[in-house]
Amino acid sequence: MATTRRETLEDLIHWRRDLPELRAALRRHTGPATVTFTRSHAAAALERTIAGLAIPSQLAAWTQAVHFEEDVDINDNDLDLLTQFLLELSTPELFTPVTLATCQHWLVRLRSTLDG
Repeated sequence: MATTRRETLEDLIHWRRDLPELRAALRRHTGPATVTFTRSHAAAALERTIAGLAIPSQLAAWTQAVHFEEDVDINDNDLDLLTQFLLELSTPELFTPVTLATCQHWLVRLRSTLDG
């Protein structure tokens, strides 16, 4: 179990525990800490959902938690892409519902821009 805010933030971006548990831990652990959200974190969450280890609504909740956590920075090289990913998946009511097809689309997009 994470004992510092940084460890808890790492657990969040790697989606290592249930979200309610992570949120509670983040409230308990205060103080300065920053982690960087990368394309690999996004891809792993999408793969988890596609594999059936999470459902689309859990992915939406996770992206919302990551997106609104002030101590999570976004990798500068992928700032626009990852910001769009977090925004669209965390607010499906404004964009597209989070479905397996949406997950597959984003996974292809994340991987294809890596090569390009």
